[in-house]
Amino acid sequence: MLTEGLRIKTYPDTDIDAYVRWIRDEGFRVSIYRDAIVVGQKYKSRQVDVRAYSKELRKRRIAAGFTEITFANALGVSQQSVRDWEAGRRMPSYFNRQIIEEVFRREKV
Repeated sequence: MLTEGLRIKTYPDTDIDAYVRWIRDEGFRVSIYRDAIVVGQKYKSRQVDVRAYSKELRKRRIAAGFTEITFANALGVSQQSVRDWEAGRRMPSYFNRQIIEEVFRREKV
């Protein structure tokens, strides 16, 4: 379980990028030091209506002319992830929501 202030010791063969992605996906800030990764403060979360978000996401994706697979490729995620988001089974992480917004900004939707 991640908590603020948790210190994860790193070794030369540690996949630091994987740890950083995991910690950020959980909504925490990350500090990287020579021999450790330290979990920082949790980002302030906004309550999101999952059902409304999933409907809006599908509507915007279609309006931008993306299929599920092309949208997934643009985001760097699997098609199943996009399908789960649009069905309301899962929410994209904070960082994936930022990438989604960037893709829509480029497509002007």
